[in-house]
Formats: sequence, C-alpha cells, structure tokens
Amino acid sequence: MDAEELKKITEICKIKLSEEEYEEFIKELDEIVSYFSKIEELEVEDEELYYVNEIYNLLRDDEKSEIEKSETEESEIEENKKCLGSDKTEC
Repeated sequence: MDAEELKKITEICKIKLSEEEYEEFIKELDEIVSYFSKIEELEVEDEELYYVNEIYNLLRDDEKSEIEKSETEESEIEENKKCLGSDKTEC
C-alpha cells in the first residue's frame, strides 16, 4: 500500500493522520496484505473435510397426507374469498 491509497482511505473515513502515523499505518497495512497473500497461496480445494463429531439429521421424513375440512372451515374459506373479491365492504 502506498501513501496515495492511504490518503484516499483517510479522506473517505474522515480521519486525520500525521506523517508519522501515515508511515506507521502503511507498514502495518503492508504486513496485513502480505499475511492475506500467504493465505491465498494455500491450496485447499482438493482437501477433504473431516469432522470430529458426526452429526445426523434426527428429524423424521415428511409424509404427505390429506386434510379433511370441517363445515366451519369451508364457511371461513368462502368468507375470505368474499373479502378478497371486488366488493370488500362486506368484510
């Protein structure tokens, strides 16, 4: 990272730094960037993941079933259809 990039960042963040602080921050940011570049060099795509504890799904499988509607539910459905229709003053 150079001084120009750091000045842009400090302007965006509305931070004022002295020249000494600029130099110190540039060194620290360079160290951080070099650390991340080392991490990027790692090849982890082909590595298989291993877990200490094997976790299984303990939930039951879903089963489809029919639901019977009572007369009360049927009348509520009809009432809702009226409310959703063009004449909403009936609700």
